[in-house]
Amino acid sequence: MKNNILVILIIVFTSGVFAQDESKDLKAKEILSQVSSKYRMYSTIKADIRLIIEDNLEGTTDTQKVSVWMKAVKYKISIPEVETTCDGKIVWSYQKKSNEVTISEKDPADNSFFSNPSMIFSNYETNFKCLYQGEKKSGSATICEIDLFPASLDKDVIQKGINKTGYSRIRLRIDKASYSIRSLTYFGKDGNNFIIEIRKLVPDTELPDTFFTFDIKKHPGIEVIDLRE
Repeated sequence: MKNNILVILIIVFTSGVFAQDESKDLKAKEILSQVSSKYRMYSTIKADIRLIIEDNLEGTTDTQKVSVWMKAVKYKISIPEVETTCDGKIVWSYQKKSNEVTISEKDPADNSFFSNPSMIFSNYETNFKCLYQGEKKSGSATICEIDLFPASLDKDVIQKGINKTGYSRIRLRIDKASYSIRSLTYFGKDGNNFIIEIRKLVPDTELPDTFFTFDIKKHPGIEVIDLRE
């Protein structure tokens, strides 16, 4: 009899936990759906970003200003020392000081910000599992916090639960009233956290496709490293 009661209690308890997790998951999906719908309306996006790199092992913090331009799968990312350009298939990474460019093919499986910046505005449904973490006040705004967990696992280590990505989760902070993304925090497995704060966003600017290609001829004496097969 005692064993039966114990089994019933376990079933009731675990059912409540699963229901709670499912409720949080549905809440997160509802919010993310609104976010995706908002940003999919834009033909292009120009964003000014503050990138904060936290090294928890060394106890140091580095801050950089980043400019990002996006048009569908095309993008350009400019930081003080490096400019990365992608036409959707080819990636050019230009080192400004050394006048050196590395050319590679875009990895469709790489969902990190610097390889696929558009993922911060959409694509949550297929690449991540999500969990609603609640609301917080930031000045007069109400911010919804959602954690994203990479859904893709390496097939040969899937039973061990080891993820191919370099981060364990992403904390997404969204303005409740406008469904605008305020920031993302990548929690790195190596002890480094990357915080992306969106300071300014301008949609629907005129950006020709040539803006998302790198013209080697405009850089005399440039060293070219082509990693394509």
